[in-house]
Amino acid sequence: MPAKDYTYEELRDTIRHMCDEYTFLKAETIGKSVSGRNIYCLKIGDAPEYVLFVGGFGGRERITCTLLLEYARQLCDALKHDKTISHFNARKAMYGRALMIVPQANPDSCEVAIKGATGCGYLAPKIKRLCSGDFSIWNSNLRGVNINHNFDIKFRQVRELEKSRGIYGPCPEGFAGPFPVSEPETEALVKLCASHRIRHALAFRTGGESIYWSFEDIRPDDSERMAELLSISAGYSMEVPTGLMGDIGFKDFILSQYNRPALTVYVGKGDPTILQFPKLYDRLLELLVLATLM
Repeated sequence: MPAKDYTYEELRDTIRHMCDEYTFLKAETIGKSVSGRNIYCLKIGDAPEYVLFVGGFGGRERITCTLLLEYARQLCDALKHDKTISHFNARKAMYGRALMIVPQANPDSCEVAIKGATGCGYLAPKIKRLCSGDFSIWNSNLRGVNINHNFDIKFRQVRELEKSRGIYGPCPEGFAGPFPVSEPETEALVKLCASHRIRHALAFRTGGESIYWSFEDIRPDDSERMAELLSISAGYSMEVPTGLMGDIGFKDFILSQYNRPALTVYVGKGDPTILQFPKLYDRLLELLVLATLM
C-alpha cells in the first residue's frame, strides 16, 4: 500500500479493500463528522479489553492517519500469513488481545487541508476567511473547533486561556467550542470509549518527537513504565505537560474519566510530510507493536 495523504474517499475505499483481504478485520462507523463523513474504527482481535489508537485529529496531522492505516495493514498481513512483525510472531502475540484503531478522527479537517476549498463544501467562504486563504493550516473541524480541546476536561479554564490569547470563536486550530463535547467528532470518541473496556489508549499527533503520559496528578499504574519503554523504542523524549493548553486533549479524557493509562505520541518534527513517512514509520513500528501488546 503506497504511502499517501488519505482523502476521505481513499480512506473509505482502502478500509473496504482491507476488510475484503483480511476477513477477520472488522470496520465500524462510530459516528459522523460535521459534514456527514463516516468516522471509522478498525477492530483486530478478540478480548474483553481493547487497546485503542487514535490519529487524524486534524488536517495538518494527517500523516498519523497514514501511520495507523499502514500499521493496521501490516499487522493484518502478518496475522493472515503467520508472519512476524517487529520480531514478534503476530498470531502468538495477538492471542487474547484486541486492538481498535480510529485512523481519522477528524475527516473533514483532513479534506480541507488536502483539497482546499473543495473539501469545505458550503462552508468554503467562511473557512477561507478564517484561514486567510491558506487551507493547508486547517486543523479544526468544519465548525472551526479543535476537537482535542472539546472534551469535558477543565473546559472553562481552557476557554479562559484561549480568550487571553485572543481566541474567541472558530479558527484554524485553537477554539475549544461553545461547550464540552459540542462536536460530533468528539462525541464519537466519547461514545466509543463508553461502550468498550479500554486497556490503554494512545493518541497520535505531530511535532516534537515526544511522549506525554500524565495529566496533573493522574498517573495510573504502569503509565510511566509504558511511556519509558516506548520512548526508548522510538528514541523519543518523555514529557510532562507544563501548561493547560500544551497537551490537553484525548489522552487526558481517558486519564481523568477512566483512570486508564493514556499517552500522546507526537510523531516527527513539526508537521511531517508524506515524503518523510518511510523513515517515520520504520522508527515507530516497534513502538506501535509494543503498545499493542502491553
